[in-house]
Amino acid sequence: MIDFSDKVVTIVGRLASVPGEQAVDVVTAAGGKVRRGQPRHGGVLVVGRLAFRQLDRGGLRRRIRAADDAGARCVSESMFLESLGLIEPGPEPIGVVDLEHLPEKTGLDVDTLRLLILFDVIRPSGNQCSFRDLVAAREVSRLLTEGIGLGDIIEGAHRIAGDKPQRSHGPFDQDQPLSRLRLVSDQYGRIVHQIGASLADLDGQLRLPLPDADNPAVDELFEAAEEAEWLGELPVAARLYQRCIRLDRKDPIAPFNLANVLRELDDVEGAIFHLRVALGLDAHFADAWYNLALMMDGMSEKRAAMEGFERAIEADPNYADPVYNLAQLFFDEGNYHEAERLWTRYLTLDSDSEWSRRARYGIAVCRRQQEESG
Repeated sequence: MIDFSDKVVTIVGRLASVPGEQAVDVVTAAGGKVRRGQPRHGGVLVVGRLAFRQLDRGGLRRRIRAADDAGARCVSESMFLESLGLIEPGPEPIGVVDLEHLPEKTGLDVDTLRLLILFDVIRPSGNQCSFRDLVAAREVSRLLTEGIGLGDIIEGAHRIAGDKPQRSHGPFDQDQPLSRLRLVSDQYGRIVHQIGASLADLDGQLRLPLPDADNPAVDELFEAAEEAEWLGELPVAARLYQRCIRLDRKDPIAPFNLANVLRELDDVEGAIFHLRVALGLDAHFADAWYNLALMMDGMSEKRAAMEGFERAIEADPNYADPVYNLAQLFFDEGNYHEAERLWTRYLTLDSDSEWSRRARYGIAVCRRQQEESG
């Protein structure tokens, strides 16, 4: 965070998130000053979201270089507003790659990556970048190689995100996974979305499908849904899986995955419904039986949970997890003989894990209980 006391702040481009006057008032109240021109040593240069208009003409780069030469600090609009307390900081991202390795992993030079940081396209935490940062940077690299200007890319990203940094962790944290919902240029040179085999305007208006003889729409939607789930964009993943189900009503995987997403979203009834849909399409779907049993157990529906674990074991006799869980249920109701039998079977499937050690302890308790009662 930034201490604005005795600092001179220069804002390049208009702020997109809050009125400029409001930011000026807060800076002044914090003991700083907002001035036009170039910041001097110890000052702060804020890159407003709308500064992308100065990007492709080179003016913004010149101002950043001058600020660096003067020893000023350059920050993005989101960092500026978070420091002022005008927006809530986003969740701390999980780092997966060092910032210094991003050029080799994306093909972008250091100066371009710095601009992406200043426009909140990527939001590194310290020297670490998240998976989302990596995906976003690679998408920018792809668009640049297609001849699209960096300013146009950033403008398109801001329009997709709705210019609401207080709700997002960067312009590419949108309601669609970036690597599947791509920014491309149409035949007129305008930036549009590519969603599977279709194009859409930035305001969300869907255009006619792109010609594709193999019609891979369902596969691409499914991949997009999986990626959204991986990125933690659960509402997006749910919508995409629902579209997959409508397009292919014979596939049990889409309702199964949708059930997992709904469970994470605390929609228990929806999750149970779609697990039953998956089982209606494949009665030998062991993972679906197991997940359904877990949910029944969580709802204290012990008989239904036992049945689900038993069906999962029938579907896949080498599936260790339902064996352990079923043993635990028998143990809880005092059926130590059956619990011992199942935990013994579990050890033939998993002999070296924390759960196997718990199973051995459970077996010892079961034997002691049977000896005392016998």
